[in-house]
Amino acid sequence: MLFLLLLLQDPRVPADCSLEKVAASPLVERPIMAGFDDRGRLYVADSSGVNLKIDDLQKAKPHRIVRLEDVDADGRFDTSVVFADQMTFPMGALWHEGALFVCAPPSVWRLRDLDGDGKADERTELVTKFGSNGNAADIHGPFLGPDGRIYWTDGRHGHNIKRADGTVMAGQAARVFRCRPDGSDVEVVCGGGMDNPVEIAFTEEGEPLVTVALLHAQPRRIDSIIFAIEGGVFPYHDVVKEFKRTGDLLPSSLDVGWVAPSGFLRAKGAHFGGAWFSAQFNTHKVQRHAIERDGAGFKGTSEDFLVSEHADFHPTDVLEAPDGSLLVLDTGGWFRIGCPTSRIDKPQALGAIWRVRSKTTRPVVASPAEAVWKRTLDAKAALSSPEFSARMAGARLVGLDRDKAAAPRLRALLEDPAPAMRREAATALGRIGDKEAVGPLLDVPSGDRFLEHAVIYALISIGDRDALRAALKRRSRAALIALDQLDGLSRDEITPFIDPSDPATLKAALDIVAARGWAAEIVSLLRTWLAGPPREEIRSLIVAFAKDPAVRDLVARAMRETPRVVLLEAMAQAPLDRLPAVWLAEARWALDHADPAVVRQAVATLRGTGEADAALLAIAGDAARPEELRVEALAAIRGAALDEPRFALLRAALAGAPLLRLSAAQALGAAALTDAQLLKLTEDVAKAGGLELPRLLAAYERPNKHGEKLLAALGKAPGVESLSADALRRTSAGPHAAALLKRLEGDVEAQRARLAELASALEGGDPGRGREIFQGRKASCAACHAIAGQGGRVGPDLSKIGGIRAPKDLLESIVFPSASFVRGYEPTVIRVKDGGIVDGVIARETADAVTLTLADRTERRVPRAAIDALAQGKTSIMPQGLDRQLSAAELRDLIAYLSSLK
Repeated sequence: MLFLLLLLQDPRVPADCSLEKVAASPLVERPIMAGFDDRGRLYVADSSGVNLKIDDLQKAKPHRIVRLEDVDADGRFDTSVVFADQMTFPMGALWHEGALFVCAPPSVWRLRDLDGDGKADERTELVTKFGSNGNAADIHGPFLGPDGRIYWTDGRHGHNIKRADGTVMAGQAARVFRCRPDGSDVEVVCGGGMDNPVEIAFTEEGEPLVTVALLHAQPRRIDSIIFAIEGGVFPYHDVVKEFKRTGDLLPSSLDVGWVAPSGFLRAKGAHFGGAWFSAQFNTHKVQRHAIERDGAGFKGTSEDFLVSEHADFHPTDVLEAPDGSLLVLDTGGWFRIGCPTSRIDKPQALGAIWRVRSKTTRPVVASPAEAVWKRTLDAKAALSSPEFSARMAGARLVGLDRDKAAAPRLRALLEDPAPAMRREAATALGRIGDKEAVGPLLDVPSGDRFLEHAVIYALISIGDRDALRAALKRRSRAALIALDQLDGLSRDEITPFIDPSDPATLKAALDIVAARGWAAEIVSLLRTWLAGPPREEIRSLIVAFAKDPAVRDLVARAMRETPRVVLLEAMAQAPLDRLPAVWLAEARWALDHADPAVVRQAVATLRGTGEADAALLAIAGDAARPEELRVEALAAIRGAALDEPRFALLRAALAGAPLLRLSAAQALGAAALTDAQLLKLTEDVAKAGGLELPRLLAAYERPNKHGEKLLAALGKAPGVESLSADALRRTSAGPHAAALLKRLEGDVEAQRARLAELASALEGGDPGRGREIFQGRKASCAACHAIAGQGGRVGPDLSKIGGIRAPKDLLESIVFPSASFVRGYEPTVIRVKDGGIVDGVIARETADAVTLTLADRTERRVPRAAIDALAQGKTSIMPQGLDRQLSAAELRDLIAYLSSLK
């Protein structure tokens, strides 16, 4: 009852604020993002409530933009007109220069009402074309910068833009863009492998900060706020290779957890001036942030500001009204395909717009930068201002305008006491292309990553190779990186920088050597390291240069002298279609080593190669060996015939610890079992849980006569809900399984009914008992999920899951893990050309191969040349049906424990 009451409550705000609903149906139904015009009217991107892929979106154009007006000035909106219908997926609304600018795939649009009837008569594609798959991880905005440019963000779905001069901008990475209001001078501000940058807000000095969904994927998913510094490159995906690099990928300014951040705002008015706010879809809240300068970058803290316990309250935007109050847009429950916690779309759960006012106000003080933005103070003159804000704004404008006359003063500002000022001066000098600045730039002290980035990016932009080559004689790390990015570095010039006495410079040099494939330069260094104590760099160097014969021979000799786990790990991770003969030989020898850790890694390295199956079978048959090692040895063989002792070993292991069960099930599923063995295995199928059952089922995909017996066993299996309908169809039980297939295919109404049936699990549990369930054999959660550094890495880290997921969201995740997937953890199914199937989560991709993390926490590298087909899987590697394996009390305790992790 308490839970139901909470669902009916309005969102909560701090005691010194008031909250009021100011628009709802029929004025607006599912608001997404919004913006005010110069008359105080609100333009709202409004959803029709459907979740469509991009092809269907392009055909249907189901969404719209409505204009709301507060006619009687009481703070609530009274009228609504449809300003623009037939929109694909509008995600922004900027009124500027008498027009509405909107991002809606595949373009940035400018909409104009030419006859004053409240409807857009003219639609102009200002900038196009941007990719999309319909899940909202694409273009957002645009947003007006203080500098007069319009900015927007684009997710990792690619773009292909033809500019007015005929040149083409293209790429797959996520980016922040800007252009002039007429669509000219399109530029990339920054970008990277992040999945989905969303909204932009600006400091007083014009620096853009951006909310980003999925900036880091490992060791856990992290959403963040980043500083969109010019030329910046951010994690996490391999598409970062599309950019010029200045060293390591840039860090975030503030991590906000796993929250699906959306709207972003720096308030300026009397109510909330100076505070930053972000709307967070997953956690049903708006957070207030204090963001401050940290050297040449930024750092911040967060606190809850507006919070709702309503499962269908999903804030997507927060904006400042002309009177200084805040508007919060709740889009309701319709959105499903782009968010990890929305497993069932609820278009009937409509959204609304809320207004938050502060009960106290304060005077609004204009920033010294305002005079520069309004052009009442000349930008070049502002460079000599005693006010930091004015100098910063001036440097930004002269840089954007590439004003060469400002270069002397900018060079002087490279010695400004403020790191941010030195950073902005360096950025402007790079845009201007001032060759006289190369020397002063190289003299700027390093140590601050954002300042270092600005300096090196400026050197790359200026492009004076001769000056940079001369600076190499001074052992300049900045010159080394810049010259490499300009393709001006020779192999001879890199050698002096491979010096272990300077770790930072050594790392930069090794990164360059690895990217260029200059193996000879590191062989002597690798030889020295192999002769000394263990170093983490050894693995990365071997993986980077695994194709070089000298490196292969060096590793083989080192293994012959002293077999080591790190060398075997490097062999397993190497981007090769098959292990070279010299490595295979040493890995086989390692199977007889006295150190169990070396043997286990040798087994993992040889897994699936087919080169040591006889030796692996021998290990499995050696009763003196540890049970785990014997089972892993069998799991490393594909298509092996099993004698009765080895078959009995695997069956017994199905009652063991979670990872042992997984290995045993995988070995049985891949083995060439006899009909008699398959019949015996049905006894184990009847007892199998969600972790092992899908792997056991693979054994029955080959011809056999036990279909009806298998179906009977599946009817008893505790983990039957973990199966996909397609997997069942492929087995001998498929022709007999109509009722079970219907059950596994499921339907939305049944899912809703099941969640309602389990609602009592949402309150009253014991976190202590829940922790034991999480770590225990019955639920086996810790096999795949880590908490506080302990546990598996297959699924998302759950250390703070209670702070970012409501109990109802947690229940949905447990009961229906395959209904939607966390970005970065989507299941992938690969069919290889020999007919085999590999399913897991993509751990990394290279030009040569795709590496999957499997449910048993091992990795499987699949050469691209061997891939017949690759697709996103429909079944999570997290087993379904856990709610039926646990008692009601156990499920309640588990949710209580997860909810306590904040």
